[in-house]
Amino acid sequence: MERILCVALPDGGSLCLDAYAGCVCVDGVDIPLTPVQHKILFALVSASRQILSNEQIGALLPGSATGGNVRQHITSLRVSLKRIAGLKIVTQHGVGYRVCDADGNRLRVTPCGHCPRELDRSQ
Repeated sequence: MERILCVALPDGGSLCLDAYAGCVCVDGVDIPLTPVQHKILFALVSASRQILSNEQIGALLPGSATGGNVRQHITSLRVSLKRIAGLKIVTQHGVGYRVCDADGNRLRVTPCGHCPRELDRSQ
């Protein structure tokens, strides 16, 4: 698993997710997410070429997860992501969830080590 994933946003910016630090930033600005929201977003972005089922997402949640719990977490994550233009979580009814750009296209995800937040930490 890559430690940091970067997503090119339609506006020319970038979204970076750090798996170990549990942080998300857009163009170097932190986006506050809960640890569970971060796990779900990282899983969706990591698997941007596929749909994650309720069971796959539920396995990321603490305790025993139900479909309702997964839906609640996806809903709260969608609210948190409204600040990020061009990124949305789509429900594939009867299958699961995927993350895409505002037009429904798959994301362009690259592993990287040049997140502006990482550069700030090294100074």
